[in-house]
Amino acid sequence: MDPEIVRGFRRWAPALLGAVFGVVLTGIAHQALLDDAFITLSYARNLAEHGCWCVTPDLASNTATSPLWVVLLALPMLVLPPVPALGIVSAGLMAVISTAVSGLARRWGWSAWAGPVAAALLASSPTTQAAFGLESLLAVAVLTVAAHEVAVGRPVGVGIASGALLLVRPDLGVVAILAVALTGRRVLVAVTAAALTVLPWLVVSLLRFGTVLPDTLIWKQSPGQKAGLRGYMFGEAVVLFARTWPAATWLSLAGAAAGVVAALWLLWRAPRRRPVALLAVGALTHVFLLYLLDVAPYPWYPAPAVGAGLVLLALAAGAPGMARWVAVAACAVLVSVGAAYVVRHDYAGTGSPFNYNRATPSQYAAVVARAPDRAVVETYEELGAVAFFCADRCTVVDPLSDRARIAPVIEQRLADSPLLRALYPGWVPPGPPTPATHEVVVREGGVVTFGFNGFSTMDVHAIG
Repeated sequence: MDPEIVRGFRRWAPALLGAVFGVVLTGIAHQALLDDAFITLSYARNLAEHGCWCVTPDLASNTATSPLWVVLLALPMLVLPPVPALGIVSAGLMAVISTAVSGLARRWGWSAWAGPVAAALLASSPTTQAAFGLESLLAVAVLTVAAHEVAVGRPVGVGIASGALLLVRPDLGVVAILAVALTGRRVLVAVTAAALTVLPWLVVSLLRFGTVLPDTLIWKQSPGQKAGLRGYMFGEAVVLFARTWPAATWLSLAGAAAGVVAALWLLWRAPRRRPVALLAVGALTHVFLLYLLDVAPYPWYPAPAVGAGLVLLALAAGAPGMARWVAVAACAVLVSVGAAYVVRHDYAGTGSPFNYNRATPSQYAAVVARAPDRAVVETYEELGAVAFFCADRCTVVDPLSDRARIAPVIEQRLADSPLLRALYPGWVPPGPPTPATHEVVVREGGVVTFGFNGFSTMDVHAIG
């Protein structure tokens, strides 16, 4: 075979194989999106179709935690339906992860197959599958690129990736700070690049919403959200998950544990420790921050850390020497057991591997189909799927879709916190809430649903 063709294949193979595993991930998880993923899809679709930063058309909202993820999804939605657009973006992100990991391995003189191995581990992980449609995969991609840029020694690249981390999730700011700090003497260049990356969105957000923060950061700290899931908070997530979803939990924990062992070995043997430190310490720092914030144990919260651990394990599998084969064996076991889990789990029937919702997406679609055209529907605790399937046919009102309904919570927190008042300098109370004409209720005679709380029946009922 022509040597040029061989070299070209080796150069592009990580990206191509990463994209293939992204398509595989989409095929596995697209029928089992969590409710919060539908919130993001609704934001992206409305941005593409109406130029509206909103969950439901014609209602102002500022509850998209990840503006970068919304914009990335909106771009292909200009010409494609939401789910195919999500698949294309996810395939692209897996290609980025695979390419960045391969580039890092090549720089150390290790096997470039580490990149496709990382993509295979991510695609077969229940944690990645549960977080599909949310910004977690984007977080892993940006973090991996940041590690690559740290290894190469490009402070501008590190700064851009660090700014992007802030636009993926504000709480990833702790990882962004670590990435910038690892640039050493050129930290000022990295800080400048990060600031220039974030600044355009901050200006838009301040002018449009009077704040640089998404309202969800306040909402997640409200008393109702502090109830957690069945009374469990983030620090107790392992207990809840192991009791409720044992197979997915233990498989995810096995991957995380293997990642920790790989991180310790890489910190000892890798030619450059800084990229490893960013992935390992960044992941642990982010998890610790979530613990300190005492948030509810939503399954996509630990997904960036688990993903970083799987990337570290893949890097160890690309190393020379006998230790490589231990990592290769661990990867093979995780992918094989993950594949077996995929075969056995009914994604369409029971939903996500960590399905804490009250119904599956198809069941919510059946519930929304019972709403009359032009109805204003008040949701029953979960907004995303109802808003997504309503689309332009009906309006959905909820604190996360109608800013007037979350305004009392915001004003109470602003009254109690000088720091929040500084972060909401342009806050103007919105008008009165949009009155609902219908509500999603649990009652006999509706659509039979199955979710976190077992079987029930849901319907859309007229108010009054």
